[in-house]
Amino acid sequence: MKKETKEKLGEITWDILGTIARTPEALAMAFLDNNSLRKNLPSEKEFLSDRLIEYLRNLKKSGYIEIEKINGSSSVRLTTKGKIKNMENPDNNQSDGQLRILSYDIPEAESGKRQHFCRIIRRIGFKQLQKSLWICQFNKADEIDLVIDELQIRKYVAYFIANKSNVDEHIQGLLKNNSV
Repeated sequence: MKKETKEKLGEITWDILGTIARTPEALAMAFLDNNSLRKNLPSEKEFLSDRLIEYLRNLKKSGYIEIEKINGSSSVRLTTKGKIKNMENPDNNQSDGQLRILSYDIPEAESGKRQHFCRIIRRIGFKQLQKSLWICQFNKADEIDLVIDELQIRKYVAYFIANKSNVDEHIQGLLKNNSV
């Protein structure tokens, strides 16, 4: 009886490992053909494939991911827009004790970009110190170049990392009162 149980568990283990091995390619193919996922992955009901496929399609449609064909295989990668969205994740809020300081002077002719930039940096965790002077205590702010390049505003933005300033108490109060 024990031997039969071990053999059955071994078969189940191999089935699971086979499914895991086929999952990335099956997911990528699902963008092109919804039936492909059903052919390559058993037990679609347990996998909730339709919801997963719809979620991935929405990410692609929103411009957060791209699907590339490399040597006959499909791969999924984050776009710049996806990387920026990932920076907004509050789970990435790690600090090294340094402040990230952002100053900008985006002209009125580019007010749409300025407003978009403000929304993004606020979601990343920057706090407004003065009208166009922002601070952030999180390491992820070091990736601000992605946002600057995406919006093509490099000539209007200055970015600094500082250990100390003459307004540290004010900054700490601002960060403490408005924590993310």
